[in-house]
Amino acid sequence: MVTIILRRKVFEIRPGMTLLSSLSKLGILPESVLATRNGDMLTEDEILVDGETITLIEVISGG
Repeated sequence: MVTIILRRKVFEIRPGMTLLSSLSKLGILPESVLATRNGDMLTEDEILVDGETITLIEVISGG
């Protein structure tokens, strides 16, 4: 399984999906987060691999 962490919520999804499809399945807007793995940013077409942990950082904008 792939672990996705957003704030203090932990989600488990199956490996082999793209980051974009995983976010869609979880109901998370891709433009509202930055995804990182071991401190490196991921692109939406990145294939998620079994056993990895992805941390989502919320994007905050204001004016």
